[in-house]
Amino acid sequence: MDLGLLRDAFTRALPEAQQVEARGITDLGLQLSALLREARAAWSPVVVGDVEVLAHVAGYVRTDCPLPQAIAELRFSDLYGACACARGDNTAIRLFEQRYFGELDALWPSFRERVSHEDARQMLRQKLFAKSEDGGPKILKFAGRGDVRGWVRVVAARMLSDVVEKVQRERPVDEAFFDKLGAGVDIELDRFKAQYGAEFKEAFRLAVESLTPRERSVLRHAYVRDATVVEIGAVYGVHGATAARWVASARQRLVVALRKSLATRLHVTNAELESVLRLIESTVNVTLERYFREVQDAH
Repeated sequence: MDLGLLRDAFTRALPEAQQVEARGITDLGLQLSALLREARAAWSPVVVGDVEVLAHVAGYVRTDCPLPQAIAELRFSDLYGACACARGDNTAIRLFEQRYFGELDALWPSFRERVSHEDARQMLRQKLFAKSEDGGPKILKFAGRGDVRGWVRVVAARMLSDVVEKVQRERPVDEAFFDKLGAGVDIELDRFKAQYGAEFKEAFRLAVESLTPRERSVLRHAYVRDATVVEIGAVYGVHGATAARWVASARQRLVVALRKSLATRLHVTNAELESVLRLIESTVNVTLERYFREVQDAH
């Protein structure tokens, strides 16, 4: 796009009171061209159209100072990246995470008892790049007047603080892992535990690992942190009913995977296996609680 078209595209996107001032800046097109080149170099290989970028940037220009000063104060390259992320450009989002999610990583250890590292990153990803209730992703709130790294750190800190308020403390679990599988409920289960405890633990671990990251995450929220489906929905930016379906689906997939794994590991009759699996399914919740607690402690 030639310099005149760049100037016109930017000017049209400014508040009306600044448009006259913009037309009086003779080298505005040249300035914008240089800023675009610098931004594209900083975010290569991400490419956003000139008109779209200039309209985005114009929306953050201060109106309480001369226009040349307002343009000079803007972090044009950061706004370019934010614009690309807001459009859902996956390459831009990956670059943004690589460059700035270290701010979350630095904060997370202080909150590790309340939220896993994987969940925290997913929550920040959702908060910054997914559509919110007012229609736009949080990244659009970045106004380009300060360091984007510091802005991300503030957003992450507030998000983690919200977790402390919303999510209840994990219940202490002192019992041995397998002792939580309904001890004394059934003589047949007691015999199974004594005979096949190691096989069950390994089968359960493999069944959990076969789930997707989101499935493991929602189960951890539901069965370890006692989070309600409304709270889980808030983490992912979805309705509580959707979160409830996710939890139910993840639990069912876990049970199916556990059944398949045990069926290949245990040398028992079909009738014995079915009896044991019914009992295990009824106690899978407490097993999940212990499993995720042990995984967290191991880290």
